[in-house]
Amino acid sequence: MKILLLLNEDFQAASGIAQYNRNVADALRGIGADMRIVCRGQVGVAAMDKAVFGTKALAHCLVWRPDLIFVGHINLVPLVIGIAQRLSIPVVLPAHGIEVWDKPNASRLEAAERVTEIWPVSRTTQDRMRSWLADVPMHIVHNCVELADFTPGPKPDYLVERYGLAGKRTVMTLARLPGWDRHKGVDEMIQAMADLKQSQPDLRYLVAGEGPDKQRLIDLARQLGVADTVIFAGFIDRAEKLDHYRLADAFAMPSRGEGFGIVFLESLACGVPVMGSTLDGGRDALLDGKLGLLVDPGDRAAVAAGVEATLAATAPPRDALDIYEYGFFAKEIERAMRAVIAGAGLGRR
Repeated sequence: MKILLLLNEDFQAASGIAQYNRNVADALRGIGADMRIVCRGQVGVAAMDKAVFGTKALAHCLVWRPDLIFVGHINLVPLVIGIAQRLSIPVVLPAHGIEVWDKPNASRLEAAERVTEIWPVSRTTQDRMRSWLADVPMHIVHNCVELADFTPGPKPDYLVERYGLAGKRTVMTLARLPGWDRHKGVDEMIQAMADLKQSQPDLRYLVAGEGPDKQRLIDLARQLGVADTVIFAGFIDRAEKLDHYRLADAFAMPSRGEGFGIVFLESLACGVPVMGSTLDGGRDALLDGKLGLLVDPGDRAAVAAGVEATLAATAPPRDALDIYEYGFFAKEIERAMRAVIAGAGLGRR
């Protein structure tokens, strides 16, 4: 089985999409598939990077002739769909979150209508795509978590000292902070901290993540009088990720644009109770509230009450996460890819 992976960002990037792509690659290695990976972002100038990427993808299609092309982002589909169809190579498009929730521009729409099968990571994403793409087969392949990498443990002393959290309770959000995407619920959490300041004086909110929107959020915390209880940790290196989850008493991300939410699963695997949103794919990750509390991020009082409830809750048993274990994911990727290659995809229109 020869699989070409075309990815929109560096293979080792910190995003949830990049983690999904790495899980797919690991699954293919596990079955001995012949795999090649081409990533965007290898050249500094955008126009040149696009040209280099497109040339490499075209060369692999013409010379290597893969059995299937896995296109990691809708933005890349127009670059390969034409040659793929001329060579009768099936194309699979994974679909994550807000990048596919709304109808795209004409070229991406036309290209998406021609892919062989779409793999949404959640019912939420599938439903949103169905509103503008009714006729392409879709088969949900949700994200996974390597449970062995995320386990419960004591609060790390070095992080307690770093952030001044001795004797404090901590609620955390782990997310990137890009200026164009303010859907992670950090604004809502800062507002909740303002509402809880009097009743929960020992509570601290740790924002673990970096991005252009960070300064605006720092200013918001200052404006709401919670600059002393909201801690901006910046970018978290992968080597410290587990310890940061263990540092938290609760994890909260009342988001509006999350396609799934791997961070919920990672947090739960560390024994930390979580709060997600009723409005996006976090609802699917948390099994409609069975694995964690869901709140409406537009209801300020509900967010604050949800934080208190999550702090008082306990995480579900680890075996409740077995359906998201990597081994299950790997088998599903193999099954779905073999079905598409055989011309009998698992997706439904």
